[in-house]
Amino acid sequence: MRHGSATRLAALIIGIVMTGGASANGRGQRIGGPGANPSLTESCAALRGPRGWPNATTALSSAVLNPSTAAGPSASAFAPPTPALPEHCELVGRLNERDGANGQRYAIAFRLRLPTSWNGRFFFQGGGGSNGTVGNAWGALQGQQPMVALALGYAVVSQDSGHDNMLNNDPMRGGTQTFGFDPQARLDFGYNSYDEVTRTAKAIIARYYGMAPQRSYFVGCSEGGREGMMLSQRFPEHFDGILSCSPGFRLPRAAVAEAWDSQAFAAVARAASLSDRNNQPFLNRTFTEDDLLLVSKAVLAACDDLDGARDGMVQNFTACTTAVVQPKLAAVSCQADKNES
Repeated sequence: MRHGSATRLAALIIGIVMTGGASANGRGQRIGGPGANPSLTESCAALRGPRGWPNATTALSSAVLNPSTAAGPSASAFAPPTPALPEHCELVGRLNERDGANGQRYAIAFRLRLPTSWNGRFFFQGGGGSNGTVGNAWGALQGQQPMVALALGYAVVSQDSGHDNMLNNDPMRGGTQTFGFDPQARLDFGYNSYDEVTRTAKAIIARYYGMAPQRSYFVGCSEGGREGMMLSQRFPEHFDGILSCSPGFRLPRAAVAEAWDSQAFAAVARAASLSDRNNQPFLNRTFTEDDLLLVSKAVLAACDDLDGARDGMVQNFTACTTAVVQPKLAAVSCQADKNES
């Protein structure tokens, strides 16, 4: 797909998600809410009791009605502000809890938020990195912060993909990548947990509101983008729309490439005697700020305007790797001392 087409598609789906929050039943009215169903606020805690979920191992450890909140500052200077949240039922649960490889205890943990005033739609919030954290289940709208899907009336779920970075963390087995030694944990991370959580969340939604979601969406970026692309192929019936931003592809190849990069940088660092007291190379000091600026300016000179705008950003990545551009980059390759000539 061409870059422009991908951008338009992303904008279209974001538009669907945003406008879908205003009305879900075709008459401009919210489906949920105390006025429509006075029992909703009393039925939150009762969800812990019923059985018969699609996965018989489902265990809800918490079901709490949270009042509406105003927007506030974030807990971290690097995080976006906490968005305003409506009154909703917050559920925390686990699926397929088990003993796994190397004495590790595994489960698929999830969080589901059910707004009292529901728009009839379901939003699955994708993960990031190698997952391992449940997520806040606010429903981040890519590029639309601080607005979140929950505030638009969506029922929102997030999950950890079948492992916990705090519990499944062995420094002798890759730390937070310990789950990779467990075959089932790898399957859960790859595809299984998303199917399990989707079916479970939809069943809980139907029990709580008395009806299944009218529309279902998945939104994720990076690892979440990979999850979206995977879901579109393995479980196309689960979602009416998928927004897959910056999906990570060919992850085994990417891991090999990162290992090669680290070895190459380490060799440069050691040659320059850039090592710590344990003789481990300082990879982050391999290139100076001037080195990085030199590379940045060379790439911008060759590729900045390939997307039609000279604005200090390279957006047409494919064109930047073509045979037409390569000579431009080769012309500024350093043959001796590092300089711009």
